[in-house]
Amino acid sequence: MKEVRREWGGGGGSGAGLGPISGPNRHSGAQIQEDRHSLVTHKSDLTILPPSAAPSGVPLPKDQTLCPLCKNVRVNPAVSSAGVAFCYRCLIAHVREVGVCPVTLQACREEQVRRVYLT
Repeated sequence: MKEVRREWGGGGGSGAGLGPISGPNRHSGAQIQEDRHSLVTHKSDLTILPPSAAPSGVPLPKDQTLCPLCKNVRVNPAVSSAGVAFCYRCLIAHVREVGVCPVTLQACREEQVRRVYLT
């Protein structure tokens, strides 16, 4: 789990804001701990949204096991740089010819295509 930290005080220099906060903005140690705890994000709290389809792009099929290009069950799945899954051959052929993700129309190069290995 990665934590977000803010360093206070420390290493020399004459710039403003290098020392601890004083005056009306000063927090107790307990308040700092509470604030720090609220900044920590757990992976289970994140919602991953699917990429947005471009209006003129290929529509995503309702069945998520289908390739948006050939409309068949994906064979040797691969994802574009936008994260959309296709058959490897379908995606590579499209990227070589057009240079974009067929769904989002975001730029995509062949070396950005990633194969997905299901176990």
